[in-house]
Amino acid sequence: MNKIEKIDFILHDDEYETIIFRFRPRQSSCHSHDRKPPTCWEEVYKVYYSYSIFIKYKYDGHSKTLFNCDCDECSVIDEVAARCLYLANGQTSVDVPHPHTGEMRTIELLNNEIHPIGYGVSWKIEFRYDVYWITMFNWNGTGYRFCPNKKQLKEFGEYLEECCEYMLAHGDPI
Repeated sequence: MNKIEKIDFILHDDEYETIIFRFRPRQSSCHSHDRKPPTCWEEVYKVYYSYSIFIKYKYDGHSKTLFNCDCDECSVIDEVAARCLYLANGQTSVDVPHPHTGEMRTIELLNNEIHPIGYGVSWKIEFRYDVYWITMFNWNGTGYRFCPNKKQLKEFGEYLEECCEYMLAHGDPI
């Protein structure tokens, strides 16, 4: 099954420039544990996502890459999506069971880094001066920060969720 080339999200747009988060499904993969493509997230062994952020200048049509990740190994954008949606709904923490003991624990959604298991991108969401600050750093230290308001935060969370669901629907066997 052929994957689409890109899924774009506008981070910023004004009369001078547009800043775009571009997810690249053709360069991304979502692998199962075995020889059949995954049909649910429990069947996913590993993901490798590819995306970038670039600015497009309206006065001359040129563009410049601001952040590039060719291979976000074990990407945590699903967790970032969930946190964006929780925060947009007014939650700042969530109670979840510990994976081994089942004991309930509280995860603070703001001011802590979300790290991938592999060579991927680490994310952090903070709230300052009435806006959210989303900071991302790839494994070699290149970073990017953007500041969505509450409405944009919800839209960005939905967008990341859409990217993950698209990749699951177009998953590959190992």
